[in-house]
Amino acid sequence: MAQRRPVPAGLGHDRRLTLYEADVDLTGPLADWTAHLSVVREATVPMPEPLAALLIEMTE
Repeated sequence: MAQRRPVPAGLGHDRRLTLYEADVDLTGPLADWTAHLSVVREATVPMPEPLAALLIEMTE
């Protein structure tokens, strides 16, 4: 039988409790995620106009 993972302190059995409410420090992971999003935004290119027009046409 599979073992269940222990519930982090402060979470109890209410899975709706957020990590912020459980006093979990997310500073490092959030900074990493923000940096990742910045790199992704800088690498994006505009969609070619014919492709954009085709996608709009398909949704109508």
